[in-house]
Amino acid sequence: MTKQRALSVGERIMYIDKYQPVNCLFTASIRGELSAYMLNNALKKLQKKHPLLRSAVCEQGTRPYFVLKN
Repeated sequence: MTKQRALSVGERIMYIDKYQPVNCLFTASIRGELSAYMLNNALKKLQKKHPLLRSAVCEQGTRPYFVLKN
């Protein structure tokens, strides 16, 4: 099942079109050893807390919207 919602004004400003996305990133320093399992588990937890990390922008006509994937 997918959910969808329209982009807010701020989100629309950062979204030009499907050919010119604007990406935002944050950096972090990690000490110690990490395994692929630990990284995958951390990503799942982040996506659960912040649903936009598991969404995509779709266009229907001239109005883009988020589609949230389970």
